[in-house]
Amino acid sequence: PGRVLWVGTTSGVALRLAARDGDAKLFDVLRARGEQATLPQDRDRYLSTLGRFRDPALADAALAYALSDAVRPTQIFTIVFGLSSQGEAGHERVYRWATDNYDQLSKKLPPWALGFLPGIAGGCSLDRLRRAEAFFADPAHQVPGSARVLARTGSQVKACAALRQREAANV
Repeated sequence: PGRVLWVGTTSGVALRLAARDGDAKLFDVLRARGEQATLPQDRDRYLSTLGRFRDPALADAALAYALSDAVRPTQIFTIVFGLSSQGEAGHERVYRWATDNYDQLSKKLPPWALGFLPGIAGGCSLDRLRRAEAFFADPAHQVPGSARVLARTGSQVKACAALRQREAANV
């Protein structure tokens, strides 16, 4: 963990691979490196890596950190997208976190960014899509652009679910 000193073109891939099975010590090192980074692209690289830990406790730690004052509002999704890349379990974890913390997110995120939040329902789960449609139907959860993002996300989820159903047996 202490040897993760370089930050270059291939370092993002190396960091993501290390994080997949990384432990709390590596998580802490990467978080500290992100906080100490002087270049925005370096900070983003470390933040996105925090979302790549597969250990559920570290995934939850990454989400909690995303809401901390150490993370700029526009960088919250940098962490969240990493978790979303972990298949349906990652999508579900992010969805639950975002809906459970919607009030906090709505205070922290700029309105234009909050409009992208329905995208958290992405993946292949029709059940999660239905829950998101109900959640974002609440006027308290509607901001400019959110209906458009939810519609686009719904199309993606339905296409994925249909493909999965059609081709699952062949795969």
